[in-house]
Parts: sequence; C-alpha cells; structure tokens
Amino acid sequence: MIVERTYTCRIFPTKEQQEEMIKIIRACQKVWNLCVKKYENSEQIYTKDELKQELINNKEFNSLSTLIPLLCVRSNFELSIRKHKAHPQQFAMPKYKKEIRGIGSFTIFTKYKPQNEKLYIYPFGLISIADKGAVLADAEIKSVLIKCSGSSQPIFTASITVSMKQEAPEHERDRDCSIGLDYSAKSFYVDSNGNSPERPPLYRETEEEIAAMQSKLSKMKKGGSRYNKLSKKLFKLQRKITNRRKDFLHKLSNELTDNYDYICVETLDLAKFKEDDKLKLGKSTCDNSWFEFLRMLDYKSKVKGKKLIKIDRYFPSSKTCSNCGHPLINLKINTREWTCPSCGITLDRDKNAAINILREGLKQAD
Repeated sequence: MIVERTYTCRIFPTKEQQEEMIKIIRACQKVWNLCVKKYENSEQIYTKDELKQELINNKEFNSLSTLIPLLCVRSNFELSIRKHKAHPQQFAMPKYKKEIRGIGSFTIFTKYKPQNEKLYIYPFGLISIADKGAVLADAEIKSVLIKCSGSSQPIFTASITVSMKQEAPEHERDRDCSIGLDYSAKSFYVDSNGNSPERPPLYRETEEEIAAMQSKLSKMKKGGSRYNKLSKKLFKLQRKITNRRKDFLHKLSNELTDNYDYICVETLDLAKFKEDDKLKLGKSTCDNSWFEFLRMLDYKSKVKGKKLIKIDRYFPSSKTCSNCGHPLINLKINTREWTCPSCGITLDRDKNAAINILREGLKQAD
C-alpha cells in the first residue's frame, strides 16, 4: 500500500539561502494578513488568480524568487476558514500574524531525491540536510515545510512529506493484549493496570528561570548586544524543553504501541481545562501535550498494525463502577476515591475510569 510519512530534520542553508528564506517567510506573513483583512471586509477569500494578480502588481513581492509559498498561504487560510465554520468552538477565527524577523515557516514543492546528504529545493538550489538522506532516497517527495526559529542565530528545519510503498503489517490482534488510558493532569495518564508514567515536570522546573529572563528582556533595548545574547539563551532553554517533551512522548508512544494491540483512550475538550480558573490546570495541560501524544499513538499504531480506539468524551467513565456497573449520579472533581453504594468496593477514580475506558473501547472494536 502507498502511505504518506513526514520526516523532520535540520537543514543547513548557506547565508544567501538563509536571507532568501527569511524574505519568503516575511512575505508569507504579509500575505496571510492580506487574506485576513479581505475576509474581515467582505467575508470573501482570495481566489488563486486574484491573489496571483495582487502579488504581481505589488512591488513589495517582485524581488522574491518564487511565489509558490505565497499561494500556499491562501490554501492554508481557506482551510482555516472551513474548519472554523464547521467547528467554531474548536477552531478559532484566523487572526493577524505578527511580522517577526526570522520566525515562521513556508511550504515549497520539490520532486528531487536527496543525493549525498543534500536536497535540491527550487529556487534555493542544493541544501545540506541532516541524517535523513538514506531514508528519503527510496521515497517520492511531495512537499517540504521549511521552518525558521531564532532571530540572532536562526535554526532551520525541514518537514519533508513523502509518499512511499509499505507492506501492510500482518499482525493478528489479541484482545487480551489491550490497555485503557485515563488522562491525568498531574501524572499524564493512569492506565487500566493502575500504573502511571514518570513524566518530568518540564515547564514547571524552569518556569521561574524563564520568567526572570523574560523580565530582564523587557527592560533591555531591542537589538542591543545584551538583548541578543539573553534572547539567544532564552530561545535555547525553550528549545531544550520542547525537545525533551518530544523525546518523552516518542518513547512513551513507542512503548505502548510495541506492547499492546488495542489502546483505548477518551476524547477530551482540554480547552475547558485551560480556561477554567477553578481547576487551575492550565499550565499542566499545556505542558502535557496530550493531543500530540494521541497523534503519535494514531500514526504509530497504524504503521505497526495495532489499533487506537477513541471513545466518546461524554461516556461516564469516572462515575461508573468498574466492578458492578452501578452509575454514580454526583462525583466532584476533587474526589479521588469513592465507595460504590451497590457493591461496597472502594475505587480509585483514575484507575476505575481507565478500566471503563478499556471495556467500552473493546466493545467498539467488535
């Protein structure tokens, strides 16, 4: 079967290539703002021909070597509008983007395979890439998303989407080899066996240091040598937190998809967790990256022939006794243990919910 995969790796453009990429990034931000302005005024979206004519007539974009990434911005904006109309509570209305030098991304298309650890991307030419040349050599490249982060010393990465042939995994799933996961803001999740992963408090342990550095930056003159030095230090710290979080999520998702054939989870509206001032779980929810974890589980389970089952968010997993099935009418959020009035067993809230999620998920697997 033909599958699409995306590989992310560092790229090392020359100084001239970097300058051209940053030009295109800033132009993409301006085109996005043009699309937002037109939609606010007339509730209409640029057609491809209209935007192309607008770019040709605008002298600001004449110095660019290609207009393809700018036309991709229009497609992304149209997709954002469709998502907002279909699910207004889940997807917000597109907003204006700040034009920050050296921070942003754009999409370009290429069909050239990498050779000698270099990838040809029009109009930049050959660009050195890190450690993915051998993997990408046997695949058909569809598109490349180039992202730049950091202003004083920019770091460029490329997310390369490829189409490749892959044999369907021949794997017979065993229902006994299954697990249910209940989301937990403090311990990431509790599984149906009562276990929780050892999640490092990545943001919490550096929160004070980041706040102190940001406070110093706000009092410095932008563009000065001390400002650039501290800004680079802050960027490195935030990048380290991001990389450690991704490392944790990849290792955990690999472990689950290697050991279990059925993985059952519940779909949650975590936006309410972040917005609710009474719960005070905003920072923990953002630090967990639960949706990114589910995305990793989804594609890894497909590749390995396993199955990820998502149950409805309104399923009363915490309020149902996993021993006798008795439903509890009222259960406060701060109640971590409760005794079933029907069978008298004392239940741990999270483990009980994970067991119910597993059972409901296996019903859907039939």
